[in-house]
Amino acid sequence: EPNYPDKRVATNDICALYSLVYPEIFKSEQVSVTVNTTDAPGKTIVDFNGTGHVKMITGANRDAFLSLLDSELNKMNGIDLKLHD
Repeated sequence: EPNYPDKRVATNDICALYSLVYPEIFKSEQVSVTVNTTDAPGKTIVDFNGTGHVKMITGANRDAFLSLLDSELNKMNGIDLKLHD
């Protein structure tokens, strides 16, 4: 990511994909989601009620995620990026 001295890599898209392919490494909760269309248009409101209509990812097994990502990148590029210890 630009402007980060530790050279971070955004993983938003790959997390979305991996949550579908490897759901066992992610923690999720059922939540209710609404979008304000009046006084604060576009503001997203999440209610952690456990019975909502949206499955929201709330956490991930970091080591498992990095291991999968490292393995897949190595297959594609033939290089070891040393993403984790």
